[in-house]
Amino acid sequence: MLTNLVVTAAERIGEFKKRNRDYDEQSVTPGAVQDFEPQGWSVARELKTKFKLRKPRAEDHNLENRFWCCLYRLGYLELNSGRHFKIPIAQGIEKQIDVFAKDSETVVIAECKTAETYRKKSLQKDLGEFESNKRQIANALRQHYGKDFKPKIIWLFVLSNVAVTTNDAARARELNINLLKDKELVYFEEIAKALGPAARQQFKAEYLAGQDIPALDNVSVPAVKTKLNGTPVYVFSCKASDMSRIGFVNHRDLRDPNSAPTYQRLVNPNRIRKVAEFLKGGGYFPNSILVNFQFRPRFDTALTSNDKEIQFGHLYLPKKYKSVKVIDGQHRLYGCSLLDENEREPNLFFVAFDKITGTEEANLFAIINKEQQKVQKRLLDELDGELKWDSKIVNDRVQAICSRAIDQLNAAYGSPFEDMIVSPGINASDDRPLTLPEIRKAIISAALVWRVTNKENWAPGPYCVAKRGQIDSSETLDRLRDGLAWYFSEIRSFDPDRWERGKAGRICNNFGVPSYVRLLSEIIRHIEKTDGVSATNLSLKDLENSIRPFLEPVRKFVQTATDNDFETQFNVKLGSGGIKQYYFALSKITNASLPDFKPTGFEQWLSELNKEQQEQADRTAKWIQDVVHKHVVATLKKNYGDNFFDEGINNKEIQVNAHKKRLEDDSVTRGGPERYLDFLDLRKIVEQKENWAFFEGVFNLQLPKQKKGLAKYVLWFDEVNRIRRVAAHPFERTYNQADLEILQLVASQLSKAGLGTTPQAKL
Repeated sequence: MLTNLVVTAAERIGEFKKRNRDYDEQSVTPGAVQDFEPQGWSVARELKTKFKLRKPRAEDHNLENRFWCCLYRLGYLELNSGRHFKIPIAQGIEKQIDVFAKDSETVVIAECKTAETYRKKSLQKDLGEFESNKRQIANALRQHYGKDFKPKIIWLFVLSNVAVTTNDAARARELNINLLKDKELVYFEEIAKALGPAARQQFKAEYLAGQDIPALDNVSVPAVKTKLNGTPVYVFSCKASDMSRIGFVNHRDLRDPNSAPTYQRLVNPNRIRKVAEFLKGGGYFPNSILVNFQFRPRFDTALTSNDKEIQFGHLYLPKKYKSVKVIDGQHRLYGCSLLDENEREPNLFFVAFDKITGTEEANLFAIINKEQQKVQKRLLDELDGELKWDSKIVNDRVQAICSRAIDQLNAAYGSPFEDMIVSPGINASDDRPLTLPEIRKAIISAALVWRVTNKENWAPGPYCVAKRGQIDSSETLDRLRDGLAWYFSEIRSFDPDRWERGKAGRICNNFGVPSYVRLLSEIIRHIEKTDGVSATNLSLKDLENSIRPFLEPVRKFVQTATDNDFETQFNVKLGSGGIKQYYFALSKITNASLPDFKPTGFEQWLSELNKEQQEQADRTAKWIQDVVHKHVVATLKKNYGDNFFDEGINNKEIQVNAHKKRLEDDSVTRGGPERYLDFLDLRKIVEQKENWAFFEGVFNLQLPKQKKGLAKYVLWFDEVNRIRRVAAHPFERTYNQADLEILQLVASQLSKAGLGTTPQAKL
């Protein structure tokens, strides 16, 4: 009988938590630390009464854990526990198995092999020993699980840093032992993280290609057989789970040499989840997924038509793994796989080609995703006003009300928005500078119609009319439309010429209008808080009279400002951060005359650094990143020589990621893998026990709020990494004074350590 297995959810989660890291950890008393340090342990953090120690795991241990965690994410429900799992192969004799996993159809038996540096390593002896034990292992599985369990066994050598020779590869194929190398492991790790158990069929397809699936024996579906451009095709519907079993997506990240050319990118996890949520909500897909049979399927004709190229009959699904390639529609197929067992499994429609070539598949994929004209999202947004008007979902109904209100304002004679909103299919211009989605998003974000109190409850906003706990769509539409018409008529009246100039006038555009909508919302909130009233209960006339005084400072500015003044105040860039900047600039104008008006986030915005300081911080963060990277690489070269990347970095994940990014870099100036290390990778390299002595004198930098007495002060790596990302999003995230102080402290210490002259000193 097999022991040391995890079979329950709690056991699997517990084992995963132990394995999903590259170090061992334990707590000891302060006095015992020195006893553990010679064994490779180092202090990770200080607790109240103890020290938390960590010790890097050996590379073979890490490789076993990586593959085990990959199978766990793939949804295997029975796996080995610990590193001492053994299968009895004879009386009193057991065979240790590095990684074991089982589901209802398959068993994975894996042996892991690694080397300290990338090199050739003969596998002939290991392959021979593995082969000699396969029959006994299979017998042991039958004895443990019963004779009725007849799994497909995936025999694997998981390799890292091992260059496989031609002879070893041929020998492995001969013995039906699969070699899973670094590239393939990274691929399956990524797809497992993206899809979870839905990716298990992709894993099986790779290593069981062409083998029978007993559960699909004699499974047929009604189908139509016809031809497209002379090629036989089948049109049919079947369960998503059946197609997932036989289907395979030829991702470029795997680059299966037997399936060239590869044309599909890895699935997008967000799209997969959205598909699943859409299906859970009762949605369905009326369009077809495009696939290609790798084996000619059986088709029994039941009825013919007047058109000789159209036949009706029964199509028998192939019963072999990897017998169908998915050309287009992988997100729909995988989205179905994320549904729980107790949820409705949908039927999907398929158009299946009969053994077209890989090149023809790639051409079809290109045509669908490049040549075919897709419906503009803007048109779908405008249709929301019609499609979701009577929706029982509050959010959908609010979107419909907002869409229809904007549409009516665009069509109304004399409206401030008359013919100012661009129609779908037409590009925005100076005379039509607005788009419906941007205005609608602003109205919803400003909670003018409804306010979310928690995930399940809502409260009416200032322009909502609610009756018996429900939104009255028609009356809310009238109130919202009339309220916006009055408000923006006021804004237009401040300078009608500037308003009509559209984009050039810097008011009536997709930055200005959403910003004024947000200002309206904050003015109303301020009135409610100050006067103790609910705007929802005020008549439009009373609400307008309360709002008007807060617009007076803006009116004075607009009427007297020059084009240069507008350029200085409202010259914002693309992105939602631009709206934030524009809105706070409006708030600042109002606050100057009405000091009590302080919208949420306004004071923080005022305290943020000015432009010159922002630019200085950008230069300093870039300087720190560059000099630290150069010093780490130079120090590794000095102490480890030409083989520094392999010998000086004991974290294989860092090495693999760097090599992967290097290969993806098409630049003619592509450098060595050390060029592609991330900033936080540098911290891990510096912290290695073997390396710390080389770097301690330069990189052991204590931040002001850190405790005294720590063995290593490297938290500044994390702080600099957080701060340096601000430059990529200057309008959404800006430096504050504390950020600048950290940058100045770190730069000063690095400069004193001899790493160069800081940007501050150069200025």
